[in-house]
Amino acid sequence: MSKMTNNDYELLEMAMETTYASSIRSYIEKADTDECRKRLKKILADREHITE
Repeated sequence: MSKMTNNDYELLEMAMETTYASSIRSYIEKADTDECRKRLKKILADREHITE
């Protein structure tokens, strides 16, 4: 598992605060590590109040 960067942690924090799927998808593209991308995809899949 690769060590996540500060950028990754910021993206995860922003993903937890947004309700927009498009924002989370852009965070996935901006992520520095595969671990962060995996966590962001899980957030996207698990969120019930996400809007497109």
